[in-house]
Amino acid sequence: MTNKQPSTLLRVLLYLKHRKKTIVFLLVLITISQFASILVPFVSRTLIDTLTKFISHPGVLPWQTLSYCALGILGLSVISSMLHSNYNYHLFVMVTKVEDDLRSKAFEKYLQLHSLFHHSASSGQIIGRIERGGVSFYTIIFDLIGQAIIPPLIIFFGAFIALLYENVWVALAVLIPFPIYLLATHHIANKIYQTEQQSNDAFETISKELYDVAGNVLTVKKFSQEEIETKNHQRLMINAREI
Repeated sequence: MTNKQPSTLLRVLLYLKHRKKTIVFLLVLITISQFASILVPFVSRTLIDTLTKFISHPGVLPWQTLSYCALGILGLSVISSMLHSNYNYHLFVMVTKVEDDLRSKAFEKYLQLHSLFHHSASSGQIIGRIERGGVSFYTIIFDLIGQAIIPPLIIFFGAFIALLYENVWVALAVLIPFPIYLLATHHIANKIYQTEQQSNDAFETISKELYDVAGNVLTVKKFSQEEIETKNHQRLMINAREI
């Protein structure tokens, strides 16, 4: 019986096992940022309630409460934006460093393969696969996990905790769509992976063709095939972009 391979997401995350401190730092940044953005509506509610009470029962304008609320909204918004920007920057730095390391290791492994392998293999296709693999890693970690999954989950749980403090039944009602979100995210992630795989295959074909044409450019020119090769490249690009 063959051992079942771990999922694609788990295999990708394994490349980050030596970045635990950075990951903890990033989680702290994005958690504080998202919690600051969650607090803004609650401060705004206090501001609105104060103004509504003043309009209903005219009297001395509560400048102190209004000032604190305005400063609170401004401060929380600035903190959220600054920390989120720092999160994006450090996440980008970490992901690109790991991506470059993976590209280098893959290229080193390619160079260390036996000469007989290189005689029968297409160098253009292999180099193209390494390049597209690096792009796929960046997309999964930075765009999918770092932007589309982690921040929304933090907001969801933060809002749930806040609502749980306010009203248990409302919090439970908000919790109901969570399994649907998980199923939808899992379905979308699988679809993205499949589309990315098809796109990789298509662009690997393009890379292979480009390397082959560039390596035999004198032959192409000798038989006046420049226009044909250009149109073939355009056709392959269009087909790859349509995936």
